[in-house]
Amino acid sequence: MSIKTMGFNSWNQRFRIPLFPNSMNKPAIQKKEKKRKKRNRNFLIIGFISISFGLFATFWYSRTSLKSQDEIFYDFENEEIGSFPEGWRGTRWDGTEIVRWREESEGFGKVAEIMNRDGDGVEFANRFNDAKVGIIEFDIYGDTTKHFVVHICQTDAEYNPIDDIIIRFRDSGITTKDRGVYKKVLGYTINKWYHVRIVFDVDDDWHLWIDGVNIDNNFGYEYSQKPPYFAQLYFWSFELNNRFFVDNVKITVKE
Repeated sequence: MSIKTMGFNSWNQRFRIPLFPNSMNKPAIQKKEKKRKKRNRNFLIIGFISISFGLFATFWYSRTSLKSQDEIFYDFENEEIGSFPEGWRGTRWDGTEIVRWREESEGFGKVAEIMNRDGDGVEFANRFNDAKVGIIEFDIYGDTTKHFVVHICQTDAEYNPIDDIIIRFRDSGITTKDRGVYKKVLGYTINKWYHVRIVFDVDDDWHLWIDGVNIDNNFGYEYSQKPPYFAQLYFWSFELNNRFFVDNVKITVKE
């Protein structure tokens, strides 16, 4: 062995400089590569969770905030006082008329008054395009303890409520029909405006909000019998001298 070689080896051993850096640092490189893979895996997991949440939020928003060209809104402000509102139907025309609300400070102008004057019953209905999915909203007010009823139904030639959405307002409380059984969901107070919001899907279930509160806790109400579609918002009462008021009706549906 030459003096030059020995000198180099001695210097190399003293300062620990590797002759082949890549091979000497292989454990460090492997450790770095493992960290990189772990970081990438975490990014994938976070990305998957974010996408899944986004898809769920989009689905739920689409159910509760439906957008469609088929939208109807009635605030009755363009109707004449004392007239039957245009675009609506009723079996007792003299029992329904447009009136000016008594307290404009409450934010209501002209409203529809529905009153059963003769005991034969009064009906007030709006026909919309046949729909499998939709959102229906309205404000409603009763000033007697007698009951009135809201249906979302088809265009039945005969009254057949088995596949309807039904909400009853009476002194004992507000009730809905779930799987054919009527259930009290909220107390009812006369001389109070209620804002009602209904979201329906005939292939699934329907949901109810009253004054911005989800009454079914996002579980939904099931139909007694699966409806083929909905096509009518229908208010009625058969109790003599019963009176209630409706305003700000918004119907948004799609086939």
